[in-house]
Amino acid sequence: CIVGGGVIGAWTAVSAARRGARVALLEQFEPSHSRGSSHGDGRIYRLAYEQDHYVDMMEYALPLWRGLSETAAEPLLARTGGVSVAPTGSARTSGLKALYER
Repeated sequence: CIVGGGVIGAWTAVSAARRGARVALLEQFEPSHSRGSSHGDGRIYRLAYEQDHYVDMMEYALPLWRGLSETAAEPLLARTGGVSVAPTGSARTSGLKALYER
């Protein structure tokens, strides 16, 4: 049983069902409601995290997002770019520099 039928819960249900599991997906609101964390048309998917486990998680998830996009027959990710702004030598820029070098 999966509680929460948002994008994460729904995709979890699809993935489990594809692996042969019997799945029940429970959602308290109607489809396409505006109360969920993924409501709206804009989100950010990034690898710019200073913590390695977040970077690993995002790298693992990217093919799953691409698979979801294929299944939905909808473009779900648009690759753009990003800019991080901070004073030279700050902890933020040092951490991101180390990340990019990894």
